[in-house]
Amino acid sequence: MSGTGNVITNHALINSAELQACGTSPFVLIGAQGAGITTRVLSVTYRYNFGTTPYSEPAGGGLFYGSASGPAADSGDQQILEANASAQAQAVPIEGAVEPSAAYENQPIVFANSGGNPSGGDGTLYVTTVFITEKP
Repeated sequence: MSGTGNVITNHALINSAELQACGTSPFVLIGAQGAGITTRVLSVTYRYNFGTTPYSEPAGGGLFYGSASGPAADSGDQQILEANASAQAQAVPIEGAVEPSAAYENQPIVFANSGGNPSGGDGTLYVTTVFITEKP
């Protein structure tokens, strides 16, 4: 997944334990790409595989640069973890947020819940992220 300019697709399965901890321990979807390189998310698809109980989400999860307190990389999962059946959601990349370059450069893309840890559920989340890397 190194280089710049190539369109790359990343797939990740986040299990129940990882989902229940994503408010305090974000799940790394795409590792940091190196000094001066920014990962730009082009599209995100969330596929929720319902178990037996839905989660209670304090806020919707989504992709962030670095951590849940970093800049948002997408419009979020629309609280898909609270669904009572398997579901899918498309997220829109966030463009135009003005932050210092250090907030974007050499930062991993993580799935996190900025409102805290989801609780009570037992499903899994499959995340497909399409992205490019850029270096000025």
